Amino acid sequence: MNMTMTDYRAKLRTDNCILGVGILALAAVQVLAWLEIITPAAADHRFASFWNGFIAGAAMGVTLLLLAGLVRNLLAMRSEEKLRRMYAKDYDERTIQICQKGQAAGMRICLLLLLPACIIAGYFSMTVFITLVAVIAAESLITGGAKLYYRGKL
Repeated sequence: MNMTMTDYRAKLRTDNCILGVGILALAAVQVLAWLEIITPAAADHRFASFWNGFIAGAAMGVTLLLLAGLVRNLLAMRSEEKLRRMYAKDYDERTIQICQKGQAAGMRICLLLLLPACIIAGYFSMTVFITLVAVIAAESLITGGAKLYYRGKL
């Protein structure tokens, strides 16, 4: 990909805006969960409390990741040397290939491990069994759709 440093800076500014909106949205989710404004539809108070804690914790973890990305981008935009290093890292062909191969292998492994998990779960709970079947179907359809999309695009 041929991108000038000016284009890369503009991309980082856009990324920073998206990261900022994500941080604000996740902060709102955390507040709503802590105040127990959002609750599961059908559950006792104990599970509802656990669920709210889980949501608040998950949102906090993702917020910290987004915040780290935002700080990284802002620091890189202040220093030309850091910006060049980040650009080289983001567009390194070897790194891109490693990520693509790793994601593809991870998806295959996940699909293969979900099948026995589905069979085992079916012994204990029909709800979990049906949920896992839906996850397997969705994951398979998304993977197939992505392959079709990129077959036409590349």
